[in-house]
Amino acid sequence: MMMSLIRPARLRLPESSSQARSPPIASTQESGDVQGPVSKQLDGILSALAGFISGCGIQYPENALVELPAIHGTDPDPLCCILRPGTRVANVKLKRYVDGAPRDLQDSFPSTGRFRILVLTSTDFLAPLGISSSTLKTIGGTLIPTFSPPLIEQVILYPGLCIYRHFRWEDLPRTVRVYSEMRLFDGSGSDLAQGEDAYTRFGVAPDRGAMAVVRPDGYVGIVAELGDVARVESYLARFVKR
Repeated sequence: MMMSLIRPARLRLPESSSQARSPPIASTQESGDVQGPVSKQLDGILSALAGFISGCGIQYPENALVELPAIHGTDPDPLCCILRPGTRVANVKLKRYVDGAPRDLQDSFPSTGRFRILVLTSTDFLAPLGISSSTLKTIGGTLIPTFSPPLIEQVILYPGLCIYRHFRWEDLPRTVRVYSEMRLFDGSGSDLAQGEDAYTRFGVAPDRGAMAVVRPDGYVGIVAELGDVARVESYLARFVKR
């Protein structure tokens, strides 16, 4: 009986609260001053949050594992996904050469205790005497074999210009197939619904290319000019057993 006599209390807003309510949606949309700054601020918050969650918004300062300076890209903001020492390699959807399958680039950098050499070859990728071919021959012929076999892996990207020319394994240095048969990708991301140009994303000029050493935790330790294999080897020698 007593329960039936008890009525829930009604919450009444103060007069000031009712007056401070937001304007109707229509008027908000018409007023750029109301929606614009809030929308931009929200975009900034979401961008920073996404960078923190993915790890791409975190940048380590120079230390024993991070060697500066970077050679490509001048924007210091890690959210721009430029390939820079101290930042995590951003993910891009690419097409694998061996089977044409779409792959996430970050799947090539699992946390298995290995260092990876990420080679973004230049537009001379198919030239037998080009800097790309010379770099790949040196990495596969003299660098990787000097370290314990399972500790160094190689991931190779080639620019989109090369997709217009059919090529076979025989057109590439022999060591490419030996060390990167399942880690050779079309860097343009073409022919994929969600494909993305890795060179644009990383701020690397296709006519110059670049190399990066990716640490076991997925972060970039060093970025070097294509062809500067000695600098890459010097970095790896600090941490990897020969």
